[in-house]
Amino acid sequence: MRPARIQWSGFLAVGAAVVLAASVSGSPARHPDGGGIGNATSTTLTSSTNPSIVGQAVILTARVAALGLPNPQGGSVRFFEKSTILGTVPLPSNGLAMFTTSSLAAGNHVLTAEFLGFGTYLPSISALFNQAVALPGSPIPTLGSLGRVLLGLALATSALRLIRR
Repeated sequence: MRPARIQWSGFLAVGAAVVLAASVSGSPARHPDGGGIGNATSTTLTSSTNPSIVGQAVILTARVAALGLPNPQGGSVRFFEKSTILGTVPLPSNGLAMFTTSSLAAGNHVLTAEFLGFGTYLPSISALFNQAVALPGSPIPTLGSLGRVLLGLALATSALRLIRR
């Protein structure tokens, strides 16, 4: 089996977010249970309100899609702030796992969502997502140019870790 090859298309800074574009090519991935080749998935993370205010309920939505196949019909999605688990929810058949939190403190929060895999569907991790949270009546925190560069580097590092799995 040939190793997967990553082709970087670069990144684009958009406001407080950095979008990293990459494609993966090569042999299909092995299923984590060692039982053959699995179906690749992708996970994307969005927020109902970004930026938000301290104490405000924010709905995090992870969209899990199988590449070229129907959505997985089960499994779970785990939501993280850095390495801290915020919560785990079941993945419904529409592929949209939702987790609500109102416990984010003021500041910028780096969040991810991880589909844990199901049957022959392989696990996948979202790109890093920056959730800005402000105190009531205060300006919304944003990333400066150095912050955008550091976030871009963190995205690249996270993508490489995912590919090495």
